[in-house]
Amino acid sequence: MPTSPPNTRGITEEYAISTETDTGGIRTQGSFLQAGDYGAGLLDNYGRVCGIVHGSAVSLCFGGFAEQSFGFCTAIDDIRTWVQEFMPGARLVLPEAPG
Repeated sequence: MPTSPPNTRGITEEYAISTETDTGGIRTQGSFLQAGDYGAGLLDNYGRVCGIVHGSAVSLCFGGFAEQSFGFCTAIDDIRTWVQEFMPGARLVLPEAPG
């Protein structure tokens, strides 16, 4: 029996972003965000806004011997859809990518 697609109105997809470097076999966890970054635009490789930063988390691993830091972002396409669904007539205007 066919099923109808789920109602996705108002649902956004979130991304957890972390940085990590490997120098000579030693992996080091970096910090993706700094204090005050919430609300900042996330840029793609071409300088276009592709998401908005909205939170962060730190977790301890291996009994507290290692720390892992994440930044949380929402895709700009999801934000644009949300604005259109819940704020009829409103437009989301983003700056142009550098030429």
